Order: sequence, then structure tokens, then C-alpha cells
Amino acid sequence: MALRIALAEDSYIVREGIEQVLRGDEDIEIVASCADMPSLLAAVDADPPDVVLTDIRMPPEGDDAGIQIAARLRESHPAVGVVVCSEMAAWTPLTDRTAAWASSMPAPHVDVVQ
Repeated sequence: MALRIALAEDSYIVREGIEQVLRGDEDIEIVASCADMPSLLAAVDADPPDVVLTDIRMPPEGDDAGIQIAARLRESHPAVGVVVCSEMAAWTPLTDRTAAWASSMPAPHVDVVQ
């Protein structure tokens, strides 16, 4: 049985790129692809996925929408896992807000290969 993922990313190009990579895996099914927080929440309500993969910055809420999404889903759909992605170099301002919902919060680390 495939892992059912709802994807949330406001950048069309980034969202399409992530979808293409994920669709290449037969064990993954994209059940929703959303450009903003309201459409993601509606999609999860209509057909809950196994996992939500979301950017931390989502319109219309802005800088911490991914945190808001995770907190809301923790209450409304506790069986749905949430992965919040970010290109932010430091998580320090988010630490207090994430403590209420995060199962784990690895330190951000990216290796750039040129």
C-alpha cells in the first residue's frame, strides 16, 4: 500500500519538482497538491493523507504557516503525520512554537554540491 502524501508549497515550480520526484516512487501517492494553507486544510479534511509535506512559509498566513498547519492537524487529524520543510538557516525563533506539536525537530543541515 502506497504512502499517501498531501503536498503544500506556494511556489509552483518547486511544488511541481517535488511532485515529479515523489511520483517516481511507486510506494508514494500524491493525494493533494496545494498552493496555500486553506486549500491544504480543506484537502486534508476531505481525504486525510498519511503525511502532509509542507513548506514552513505558506500564504496567506506567511512565515510560520507550516507551524500553524502542524498544530491544527495535530488536533483535528492526529493520525496524519506532518513534515515541515524550510530553507531557513536557523530554527531558534520557531523553537517555542514547535514544542507543542513536534515529534522531533532535527537541526537544519544542507550540503550543497556544485
